[in-house]
Amino acid sequence: MAGMIYTFYSYKGGVGRSMALANIGMYFYLQGYTTLLVDWDLEAPGLERYFEKRFNFKIPDLIDRPGLIDMIRDYQALSLQPLEVSSEDGEDSLFPDLDKYLYALDQTPEKKFYLLHAGRRSPGKPWSDYASFVQSFDWSKFYDEWEGGAFFDWLQEKFRDKADIILIDSRTGVTEMGGVATQHLADVVLLICGANLENIENTARMAQNFTSEQVKEARNGRQLEIMIVPSRIDNSDTDGYGEFLKRVEKTVADLPVAKIESGHRLTETIIPYFPAFSYRETLIFGDQETEKLANQLIERYLNIAENMQILNLSKRYERTKTQEKRATIFLNYSHRDKVVASQIRLALESEGYQVWGDESEIKGGQDWSSAIEQGITKSDLVVSVISENAKESSWVRQEIAYALQQKKPVIPIKTDSSVPPIMLINYQYISAESNLDMGIKQLIAILPKQIEALTEREVLSVSRQLELDYLDRLLQQYGQWTELYVPLLLVIQRPNSKNTKLDIEDFFKEVETKQKTVPSASQTLATDIMLVIDDINQFVLLGEAGSGKTTTLQRVAIDYASRAKENPSGKIPIVVSIRELNGNLVDLIRSQLGKYLQHLQELIDENRVILLLDGLDEVATEKQQFAIDQISQFLKAYPKTSAIITSRPYMYKVFEIPNLARVTIQPLDSERVFKFLSSYLEDKNAKQLFQVLNETQLLELGKSPLMLFMLLQLYTRQGELPKNRVQLYSLSIDILLRTTKSTRIDFELLQERLSDLAFALQADSGKASMNRNNALNYLVDEDTLNLAKSTNLLLGDEELQFSHQVFQEYLTSKKLDRMMQIDTPASDLFPKEKWWEPIGWEESCILLAGLYNDDCTPVLEWLADAQPELAARCFLESGAATPTSTIQMLGKKWLERLESSSDSHPEARAAVGRALGMLGSKATADNRPGVSIVIRDKLALPDLAWCEIPDGEFTFGNEPAKRMVLPKFYISRHLITNAQYQCFVDDKGYQNKIYWTSLGWKWKNQEEANSPLYATDITWNISNHPVVGISWYEANAFTRWLSEKLGSEVRLPSEAEWEKAARGIDSRIYPWGNAFEDGYANLRSEKMSLMRTTPVGIYPQGASPFGVMDMSGNVMEWTMSPYNDTESNEDAQRVAKGGGWASNPDMARIVMRNGFQPISRFNYLGFRIVSSSLISI
Repeated sequence: MAGMIYTFYSYKGGVGRSMALANIGMYFYLQGYTTLLVDWDLEAPGLERYFEKRFNFKIPDLIDRPGLIDMIRDYQALSLQPLEVSSEDGEDSLFPDLDKYLYALDQTPEKKFYLLHAGRRSPGKPWSDYASFVQSFDWSKFYDEWEGGAFFDWLQEKFRDKADIILIDSRTGVTEMGGVATQHLADVVLLICGANLENIENTARMAQNFTSEQVKEARNGRQLEIMIVPSRIDNSDTDGYGEFLKRVEKTVADLPVAKIESGHRLTETIIPYFPAFSYRETLIFGDQETEKLANQLIERYLNIAENMQILNLSKRYERTKTQEKRATIFLNYSHRDKVVASQIRLALESEGYQVWGDESEIKGGQDWSSAIEQGITKSDLVVSVISENAKESSWVRQEIAYALQQKKPVIPIKTDSSVPPIMLINYQYISAESNLDMGIKQLIAILPKQIEALTEREVLSVSRQLELDYLDRLLQQYGQWTELYVPLLLVIQRPNSKNTKLDIEDFFKEVETKQKTVPSASQTLATDIMLVIDDINQFVLLGEAGSGKTTTLQRVAIDYASRAKENPSGKIPIVVSIRELNGNLVDLIRSQLGKYLQHLQELIDENRVILLLDGLDEVATEKQQFAIDQISQFLKAYPKTSAIITSRPYMYKVFEIPNLARVTIQPLDSERVFKFLSSYLEDKNAKQLFQVLNETQLLELGKSPLMLFMLLQLYTRQGELPKNRVQLYSLSIDILLRTTKSTRIDFELLQERLSDLAFALQADSGKASMNRNNALNYLVDEDTLNLAKSTNLLLGDEELQFSHQVFQEYLTSKKLDRMMQIDTPASDLFPKEKWWEPIGWEESCILLAGLYNDDCTPVLEWLADAQPELAARCFLESGAATPTSTIQMLGKKWLERLESSSDSHPEARAAVGRALGMLGSKATADNRPGVSIVIRDKLALPDLAWCEIPDGEFTFGNEPAKRMVLPKFYISRHLITNAQYQCFVDDKGYQNKIYWTSLGWKWKNQEEANSPLYATDITWNISNHPVVGISWYEANAFTRWLSEKLGSEVRLPSEAEWEKAARGIDSRIYPWGNAFEDGYANLRSEKMSLMRTTPVGIYPQGASPFGVMDMSGNVMEWTMSPYNDTESNEDAQRVAKGGGWASNPDMARIVMRNGFQPISRFNYLGFRIVSSSLISI
């Protein structure tokens, strides 16, 4: 069939017409259609700009070639003079060769993509010639004297012969170059219109004009089809968008637009406004990164393209007029297969069949529609389009099930390589995979025939038997936990609900919810995981190593399996280890299920699955984001499917599933420890072991279920208990390995080979398993392998893994110890470019420090240069002793590094700074002026560094800005740090009423506040970081306390004082100047986002003109000033300035002001202080 010509036209420019054409053209090309794009916007050409990078050509080279205008000029030159075109043979000699003017973007046997650009217009004379010709060209004269009509008839025919799809980018305005691209050449005109009334009304007038009888007559009776496409519509203003929809739908209802049966509605083809694509020519299709940013835009382009294809098909098939009564056919298909379904429907209708094709657009998820039932009931048979899209559609399966129930013959036609649904698994199907036209012909040939199939009852019985077999396997595998499982204490934190509009405070609350780990009003406690599932459909289950995550999933599995055995409609638990996720999540689930649950997709669509995904933190580091994306897409696609994902918290902080509730397993309390012991021991022995744990201070270690189980095993076997968790792992592995009683290999060699294997797994991005042949490279021989398996340290046959992640990490630490002993530099483990990023060695290094229980200095020194922050974590978390001299040595080393320029990247400086801050909680090794504390008369006070702000005039505010004069004052160079604020807490500032305002004291008592909200959270409470999670009342109380201790007044700055300190006297936009610079402040930008606080003062380039640090970014800052000048009451909103770590650059401009209630306590809100005089401490 000849190609179809579509012209993209707009009354006004700036509506995204060319971008829509370029992307839709790209889509057709990628789908295998020979596609030709024509740039007919002769006065403003440039369509080629969309394709330069993708197809690797240079625009100057391209536009130096002949194009459309040159073809018209060459036609005139060939004609030499006005003449009448002869109809004799040889007519083509009067016309130029089209191929001479086409540029092949891609020309392969599979795909052909052509561009006819506007014309030769390279710099210099060709451009002036081009412009002169376009401006002076008389289109009416060309038609009248140069047989322009014949030329464009010839061009139309050549276009159709050359390509399947021809897209013409027309000029804007009423004249449209004499109507050539629209009225003469086009089969379909897409009228692209903007949102305002002028656009809509004039687009409507053009639609009326294009379909007038005069135009139809000029086209020799050919109807010009019209599609209206609203474009660049901003739907963020819901009220305005609603009014726009009403206006445009009313206008279109009265227009002679194309009727596209089974196509997308007008509202589904509205092109949304994407500001990010307003500044450059953007080709979205085929670019994965860009596609992620513009899902809705892609969807609308696809919908428009499908409507164009359906319109094309309707031209191809003409309905047969026949007196013969033909069958009525119900067409069953996925709405993602609209184009294929439309071709089948049109072909059937062209043969005289009546087709019921779901024109009412009923979507899955609605109640079962009587219209569907009536459509199937009244039809003689059902034609089912089998595809990947159909396989994923619950609506398709429900229609098939109802058709089978009504005993309707079903004829499947398979359009791709997908497997038919189980209900049609024994049906004979028509294959249309390679040739849809041929498949449709076969369908029409057999239509009167009926095909027998399984009854619905038979299909269900097969599925149910598979389910029962699977459930029995689960109960046998995990049945032990029916008696042994001890219910754990859980903390539930729900995600914030999203509003359609967020003010600044709401935005930061949403960010904070993702970060917060301390108990808050948004968190609740629970003890029954089954009740949690009933309440929260999807969540991540967080817990440290050995906290009981996997066991909890297995307990959930047996509870649901027992229910599903009794109830055929009950939810079926599916336990999946996701550590080896390499592709589609559903494919991984299928591969792990094996022969069971072949009707998995049906179970998911029917909401009969609870998905239990274990070990997100065990996925290889480089695949973590991919795994997150896969899980997120699944949860979004199936929001009704129950799902639990397990992870360790430290990894989940780095890779997080958006908008997912978090349920955190708490350490076992004394009651649960005793209950756990009683599950395994007689009551007398349980009491005895509990007493020993309590007396030896090992009860803390026993708060982890895994470690408690190991303690229990050690105690019952040999009556020996360890001192810390490293010794616990060591003794446990020692016992396991020594039980082998092998004479072929000694214990030390066996442990060494296992540590080699563990290290290899950790080095391979933290993988959890390795195939047998590769593992033997480290285990050396089959004897070692068999011995390790006999101890249950290693599990598996062809794919081997350690029985628990902690054993792998502990054995890795033994290998690290050997490396350290032979002076292997720790830098070999960490990439020099991004050494601060976690890559899987962290837990093993902490365990390595634990091996040096009496003095872990060797480990800290080994790590100090390569990974300072990890060295600090070893100091904090290993439980090993660290001499004061070592702490001082590390502090000096890291302070020198922080103050030098050796770490240019902000994330590197932040990590070094965190390491410094973690060396002390109250006092800090970070003794830069103004960061730490000093001791005066046995009292700890903030060590303040002041910046003088001279008196004089400056510019204050914005819109309108005004000149103000302030007297000289002093402002703290740095934000008040956690270490400094702790001085107030330790001096019982929260218990002394004299420091508090009346409302502040009342609020403090109601909230039972005795410290900042994040005082117990190491993420935020690092000594040299700004204190956060404090209300205005707390900040103000601190200043009153400090004023008393210093004997001089300090206070929060006014808004005007803050602005002058930040911008100086030159009215700059940011503290450092007028342009935003990445890396000058801790902000959220496209290139750099740390998404947490950083040590104060580590962005020296971002200092204000007076040397004040962190005035844009890190945290917003409380001021004394009310947000509204008219409010002077104590509980009035207060101005916060400066932008925080989650602020974008615009929000961090000096003039930006935000209002917060004085009770607000957020992890992005802190403060600094001012004084009218210079105070020395």
